Formats: sequence, C-alpha cells, structure tokens
Amino acid sequence: MKVKIDDIIIGDRIRTSDIELDALVDSIRKAGLIQPVVINENYQLLSGYRRLMACKDLGWSEIDVRMIPTEENQLKELEIELHENKGRVSLKEEDYLHYRELEERILTPPKSKGFINRIQRLFQRIISFFKNIFNR
Repeated sequence: MKVKIDDIIIGDRIRTSDIELDALVDSIRKAGLIQPVVINENYQLLSGYRRLMACKDLGWSEIDVRMIPTEENQLKELEIELHENKGRVSLKEEDYLHYRELEERILTPPKSKGFINRIQRLFQRIISFFKNIFNR
C-alpha cells in the first residue's frame, strides 16, 4: 500500500541519527525501495526511519508501507522498532540509552513519586545497561 510521505508521523525514535544515509539514497535510487517502511493504523512510523528519510531526500511524495495494527500499545511499537534496528545498521550507544529511557517511560508512567525517585530509576537503568554490555 502507498501513503503520502507527509502523512507519516515520526514520533520519538530510538535511533536519532541519519547515519549512512547517502549510501541508502543511492541504493534506493538504483534499485528502488525493496523493503517498505512500517506504520501503525494511525500512520505513526514503527520502522524504516532511514528509508523514509532517503525517499524524502529523493523527492518522493509517496512511499510503500506495511501497516501493522498496534492498537496504540506503545511497548509493542517500541519493540517493533528495536527489532527492526537490531537487524540493520548498528545502533549507537546513545540510541540504546534512548531506547531504555523510552522503555522506562512506557513501563512506569509518571507518578507522584518525586524528582529524586525518577532520577534514581534512570541511573539504575543506565547502570543495568552498562552491566549488560560489559558482562557479555
């Protein structure tokens, strides 16, 4: 299915950089868009940010998409994005930290626990992240 690129909503993403975009633009120019981007039923981008940006750079107004209904389940949406990125260009360290921050926000919505408790939880997640990296 095709949708207008301008109709796709780009929310808070795990990957925040446009790394190696020139090579992807060149690839899509030569071979076309082989793998469609993935959106939910609300046209929110779930995976394919770099492909979407490359097609924008090429001046496309429409793009092939695959629509996966998520019923606004933010954790499901975040996991789709993570698994897509694991199989593509390696995530940078700051991308993983951003993923953990988004995951934390989804799993523990803001409560009236206070600023210090939120900071403590964030530091616990960061420490856990680095322990996982260095214990492999």
